[in-house]
Amino acid sequence: MQVSVIAGPSNVGKSTAAKALGEIRGARLLEVDDLARSSTSKALDFERDPSVWDQSPTSLCELLIGKGIALWPEIASWIDGSIIDTDQPTIIEGEGPSPGHLRAYQGADVAAVFVIEPDARRLHDTLSERSQSYRKLPPLQQANVVQMNVLYGEWLRHECDRQGIPWIESQPWATLLTRCTEALLESKEPGRVTAMRTLD
Repeated sequence: MQVSVIAGPSNVGKSTAAKALGEIRGARLLEVDDLARSSTSKALDFERDPSVWDQSPTSLCELLIGKGIALWPEIASWIDGSIIDTDQPTIIEGEGPSPGHLRAYQGADVAAVFVIEPDARRLHDTLSERSQSYRKLPPLQQANVVQMNVLYGEWLRHECDRQGIPWIESQPWATLLTRCTEALLESKEPGRVTAMRTLD
């Protein structure tokens, strides 16, 4: 496949899997975070305001969905350009692409998988380990961040099931790359829907 998209909430192992897959395939890696960082749009800039984490997890989840909508035109441009450029495969990784947007590309030499972590405790532990900005937040704001990601993951899972795009759980880390690769292959098969692993 020419374009592989690995998407989902923050801190679920997307970047690690995308980089490893890129090395295996000799693919160029495009990170959605680079688009968000270079943008001046308020829809993409909300995470830079510390007071935003006082909002409810539901409101924060809606902001994340809005961020994806705002990013989509540029992500679509990346995909279109990568399909035309047949010299090198491309992996697009990050938080922002939605199953609904990507459904339009299924079968156009584009495959996608969403990585989701449904366990709030695991998300907290991973964020505490990897994110300095998260560690600086007071406990209530940390809880809002974690629940935002849980809700966003649930929304993505529902949309994946509705659009026929595979999703996988992030754990166990040791098999994430293999499961991402299998799910991307599944994504290319017409009529194949549902997750590689379902939630209890």
